[in-house]
Amino acid sequence: MFEKPSSVIILLGWNLEHFLASCTTLAIPTGVCHTVGVGGHFSGGGYDNLIWKYGLSVDKIVDAKITGIDGKIMDRKIMGEDLFWAIRGGSGASFGVILSWKIKLVLVPEIVTIFVVDKTTKQGLIDLIYKYQNVATKLPDDLFLRIELSEPGVYKKTIKVTLIGFFLGKIKGLLKVLEKHLPELGLTPHYCTEMKWIEYVLFWNAIPTGTSIDILLERVWYGRSYTKSKSNFIKNTILKQGLERIIEKLVKSGDITMHWNPYGGCMDEISEHAVPLPQRSGY
Repeated sequence: MFEKPSSVIILLGWNLEHFLASCTTLAIPTGVCHTVGVGGHFSGGGYDNLIWKYGLSVDKIVDAKITGIDGKIMDRKIMGEDLFWAIRGGSGASFGVILSWKIKLVLVPEIVTIFVVDKTTKQGLIDLIYKYQNVATKLPDDLFLRIELSEPGVYKKTIKVTLIGFFLGKIKGLLKVLEKHLPELGLTPHYCTEMKWIEYVLFWNAIPTGTSIDILLERVWYGRSYTKSKSNFIKNTILKQGLERIIEKLVKSGDITMHWNPYGGCMDEISEHAVPLPQRSGY
């Protein structure tokens, strides 16, 4: 079943995270949105917080099986490299019915660390976000650091920024990295939690601590909400004046949240032509 490096056939409909629960040091870079199935992640080019270390989900596809209106089943060799390129991020449904994917799994440590820290505009928020922009894409590839800007009710007329970190290692190593690259955050062990990678999948999707991983077999949408979203990619640092305008707009608009996800790490080393997702180096 496994090769070296490890790979496994994943059929549409399988719950990948549940399968990997028994493989404590194996993972796949998918899972930020837990309600998206395997087919959506791979044909649409999904990503995960492992993006820095291993790239996009589609970067780990080594083969696939697809069928068209003639009913012929084709693997990578038969379909050819052009079609194989297109279905990895170019929407598989545009070209046929994807029957299966062959995925190269990646190695993760037995223990990973997550942290969540909240700051407000009264705590030097502008300076922190500005510094974040200049270091987030240069951090070691073991650390993914995301920020969320929002205007929750408890902070009327101000903005809260939440820094969410995912580190492939233990707390001690994480603290050393942030003390070097972003000491302004003031991270302490109090905000950090060590866990297995599969437990992080539950945490990231707001499933209560202590819940059995068997819940991944269910089709229940936890923390259900309905939103309208828009994404963009930028290459230039937003100046402090621009950050002030963004905060003003968020305060006036109310129920809006911005998610900032930095690229970097191995994404800088993968060609923009590798798959139909060109946003790589410099974003």
